[in-house]
Amino acid sequence: MEAIGLNPIRLDRIGLDPIRVNAIKLGVPGAASGSARPYIDPEVLASLVAVCICDGKSNDDPDRAVIKNLVDPDNPFVISNAAYKLNSGYGKYEEDFTDWIIYPNIKVTDSVITTDGNFKSSWFIYKHSSESKINEMNIKVSGIPKGGKILYFYISDETANLPIAYTIPKDGIYHLPESKINNNNRASVGFTVESRYDWNNIRIEQIPSFEGAFVTDGKDDLITSTKTVKEMLGGSNEVTVVSMIHQIGLSSLTTINNIRSESVAHLVCRNICSSAGKTGIYGYSRQINTNNPPTLINNILGDKKDYTAEGNSALDPTDKFFVQGYKYSGSISEVSPIAYYWTFVSNKVLTTDQINQVISYFNLDKHVKPDIIYDTIRQGITNENHASFNDELVDFSGNGHNMKLYNLNWDKQSGIGSYPFSFKDYNYFSDRASVSVNKSDFVLTANFDGNNFLEINTKNTEVPSFKIKAEGIDTITNGRLAYRIAASDGSISVKYISEDGEYEIPGSPLTENAAHSGFYVSGGINDNVRVKVTIIPDYEGALVSDGIDDYGKVENLPIYKDYTVVADREMLGATNGGVFLKGEDFREGAFSFDYTNESSSFGGSVQKLVDTKRLISYQSKYVNNGININAGTATDTDKLWLAKLGNSNRYSKLALWSLLLFPYSLSEFLLERQLKKYKLGTLYPDMVEFRPIIKNNNQYRRIDFYTQSWDKKIYPGDYVPINSILRANIYLNNELNELQSFRINGVNVTFVKSSVDKTAYNIGNIPIAKSPQKIDITIDEYIRFEDIIQPYPAIVNLSQDGKSITWGDKLKVGSEVTFVNHTNLLPDLYTVSGGVQYNGTSISWNTSIRVEKSMVFVNPHSYKKANEPNCILAPQTLRIPNSSYKILGYIPDLTGKGNHGRLNNFAYTEESGANEDGSIRFDGTDDHIIIPTIKHGGKALLMKVNWRYKNNIAMAYDQRINWGGLGISISRDQLPLVAYKPYNKVTYIDGIKNESVLVQDLEGITHNITGIYDNLDLSDERDVCISRTSDASNSGFADMSMYEFMLFPDVPNEEEIKELNDIVGIENNIEVS
Repeated sequence: MEAIGLNPIRLDRIGLDPIRVNAIKLGVPGAASGSARPYIDPEVLASLVAVCICDGKSNDDPDRAVIKNLVDPDNPFVISNAAYKLNSGYGKYEEDFTDWIIYPNIKVTDSVITTDGNFKSSWFIYKHSSESKINEMNIKVSGIPKGGKILYFYISDETANLPIAYTIPKDGIYHLPESKINNNNRASVGFTVESRYDWNNIRIEQIPSFEGAFVTDGKDDLITSTKTVKEMLGGSNEVTVVSMIHQIGLSSLTTINNIRSESVAHLVCRNICSSAGKTGIYGYSRQINTNNPPTLINNILGDKKDYTAEGNSALDPTDKFFVQGYKYSGSISEVSPIAYYWTFVSNKVLTTDQINQVISYFNLDKHVKPDIIYDTIRQGITNENHASFNDELVDFSGNGHNMKLYNLNWDKQSGIGSYPFSFKDYNYFSDRASVSVNKSDFVLTANFDGNNFLEINTKNTEVPSFKIKAEGIDTITNGRLAYRIAASDGSISVKYISEDGEYEIPGSPLTENAAHSGFYVSGGINDNVRVKVTIIPDYEGALVSDGIDDYGKVENLPIYKDYTVVADREMLGATNGGVFLKGEDFREGAFSFDYTNESSSFGGSVQKLVDTKRLISYQSKYVNNGININAGTATDTDKLWLAKLGNSNRYSKLALWSLLLFPYSLSEFLLERQLKKYKLGTLYPDMVEFRPIIKNNNQYRRIDFYTQSWDKKIYPGDYVPINSILRANIYLNNELNELQSFRINGVNVTFVKSSVDKTAYNIGNIPIAKSPQKIDITIDEYIRFEDIIQPYPAIVNLSQDGKSITWGDKLKVGSEVTFVNHTNLLPDLYTVSGGVQYNGTSISWNTSIRVEKSMVFVNPHSYKKANEPNCILAPQTLRIPNSSYKILGYIPDLTGKGNHGRLNNFAYTEESGANEDGSIRFDGTDDHIIIPTIKHGGKALLMKVNWRYKNNIAMAYDQRINWGGLGISISRDQLPLVAYKPYNKVTYIDGIKNESVLVQDLEGITHNITGIYDNLDLSDERDVCISRTSDASNSGFADMSMYEFMLFPDVPNEEEIKELNDIVGIENNIEVS
């Protein structure tokens, strides 16, 4: 199927829309193929001019003012005006401990308290509640002695008479509440201990509010590149800037990622942020040599509506990069308080996939972290041990947001896993066997006879089919474990359990009379066995709610302005409670997620039937599993509900394995990385990442991949089903080159030449089984005979495989060709030597040479007369076909000076191009020749022409300026005049000076014109035109045939004129008097 020219449909997924589709280039393997770092395209890596990351820096570093650049050590970002503590420094520490009252033998930095080995007091450090408050903060404590505890005293409100003690009983992380000012009570607030314990190994360390970031104060803190942006880009006119920033507060105009000058009042590029309290990864790309504004990058992390991009000025040599705000004429403007994590700058316009590659390669999403992590498998919660977890889902994020579970039975279809029944439902006969019976398993240690030791009377109870896992069967030495199955008629069949493994136990229906299904040991008595039988539940390891009244709830969560929630879940019945809801009720809060037929975001919603099968389902502020949501403006609350629609009594029957909750929107790329980081599965089950690593022997323009049906374009970074088939179009650099082979993972793929684009090939079935995909492309590169630089006035004669190579032929690069000899095209005018050089190396006739991409032949030559032309155009001598002229685009200059005659508007037919009589035919409509490398014209010309009157204004040749100077006019007003005199001082026809022949007498006659204009001032530049006026009017086109043309820098004498006319050839012996 031919696919060139289709308008392909982009895979519609969050985070994968391209900023610009670049060609796929040669790639290198990444983590997917076993190397230490993730994949990155080498050209993307080479394009990076700055990767500046704050992570790992502290306020105590000697180089704290420098943010190192990982790709250019000479261009670090430099911090200025920072205090390096509190809200102006790394991390943002809520308190400066050095400002507190410090007891002896306590060592304190702005953020750390330690004892020095001689501490024997009861207070570490403290403040007076009547003088200052203490901000809430997170701390990490270590070194608490056994039995000891630290008390943190704080004032809970301004009216409290006594401080409250917050107990820190063991090493760990703690959140300390704010201590308020109480002007009426001068109480001591801070850290105190019981002195009877050894406190000499204590360390209390503030956990920064923005770990891995540098925090600016919004007053005068700046972060600036060392180099100018022009130096950074190295001559490129493209730029991509991406940063990760948490916007703590806003200024009157909050600008980020500024490219501006400290001395020139203009704006090249910047982002504007409109909302505080949110985190984003955003930026822009721009072609900075145009007036176009930058393209906004806002589809990676954060609320896309918070950011804009603007700026259209050209880059100035003084422009620098400012992370936030900027400095101009000594004044600092547009600064704001931010937490700054990193920036990267590329000298190319990058696609979203390429941006993702940079993020992955440098692990730039290190500080993208969930507020909540629930993982039932990791927690190990069961129906038996749930009480030890206080009936809670444990939050593994470290933020302490455990979810309380309500109304679960911890049995059957309400608890962990879904069990068809409980072994507790069976009757246990202790006189028949020794068995420890639990809800979902039993352990047999002895049997005393061959009767059922666990059984159910099927007259009263129907037994569904179920699966079991049997262990320790080999400890039964006499007989084997078995299960009796009652049929509807009361007959009994037996399922034997002969070895360890998993078994399907058929169900037993209700029977009319008593019949008994159950476990027994067939064939003997055993007194020392260890057999464990466990029911294999449906939804193993998942928390299962009954859809009646089971639910979960957690309070005191952050209030969200943006979010992403992702859950591994399956809907088992009623979906009226959704999966998760953050807020108070449907459309009242941040989100309701996977509700029956609708998902809401801040009160806005989208109608969407919930997919009930097990999948990892996600929702962010504007997207639910790839479907757009129109987010509203509702206010969030601090509650999160599971399987219950907030305060309403609507519930869902579901199975939940895991949850991640983030305070920002994540692209699918980032979300997939988070799922892999916490080993929680994938958004793309049974799919594989399309990550082609292409090796090619010769360059090509681009390659586009499609689905097998050609209906969707597939981009690097997309996911496709495992073992799917793709197709592709590859576009070579020109129509000469040929695709020889296309292999994927060592397998040849068929291809055909495109019938639409002569440079393209359609690639057949490309199997995609794993990632990355190693693609090998072999291209045979060719050059045309027209591409060869000839040693004019000579031309080389080549042969290959016994065939002479001439105009229209092509040669395979790398093949061998014979240099037969070279021919002097103008033997009457030039002498050429026998020595020829090919690409700088001397060669002899009949020598085999290798075809190169560039083939340059040089041959020394000399002009035989005194006044060598600046240019000789000799189509009658060269006899080049139209197909070759179309490729060349010019008539070669046979002087060897390279002053070729550029062909304009020719149709390359006999009426507009090379004619069979050897001439170049001008159509009189718009065909013309310009010699662009001759800027000042000449003082004489010789041209052999045959013209026909067509246009009122027509010039066979023109180099005039302001209608003065050398020209050959065949315009209407010139027809009755002596031929060609108005713009020549002297004119010769066929070598004879003309004083009588009229212009009109020469129409339709092939003749030679020699035009002379001596003493002509050639200092001014001008256009040198054949069949066009030299002015800007773009007119004066001549209907004529031209056989030869020469332009001279000086005036030849009459003898030379006669000789040149004889060389050119005189056709009609026109009588000139």
